[in-house]
Amino acid sequence: MAKKSSKKKQSNNQPVSPLVFLRDKVRHLPVGKCYINDYKDAEGLAVVLVTRLHPNGNLTSALYEVDMYCLGVKNAFVFINEPPTRFQKRLSELENTFGLAETEYDVCHNMVYGAVEFAREAGINPIACL
Repeated sequence: MAKKSSKKKQSNNQPVSPLVFLRDKVRHLPVGKCYINDYKDAEGLAVVLVTRLHPNGNLTSALYEVDMYCLGVKNAFVFINEPPTRFQKRLSELENTFGLAETEYDVCHNMVYGAVEFAREAGINPIACL
């Protein structure tokens, strides 16, 4: 009689940690709506919000605070797998506080990564971007 293998197969449906999800999976989700404030009126402080859409209808969003004149990305926050109602509530608060307006993904991407590169060229290491 043959012995059964003691190795268990890893299921593709196993939950992953938030860090692993952000590092390995989030970029494969479709891009949702993106938003930015009028940073020229905010003394060069851009607020950038990028969403990714989950198959279940939830969203993962990244919120970046970007110093356009020097420091690059000053702060970043992520909200993982949120129901749309929770996201809409946060979006309303951000729109009221920062005057966010919908924009194209390319604008947000270039804003964040351009500011990071500018800061690095000046010898400043901004926080890591997702």
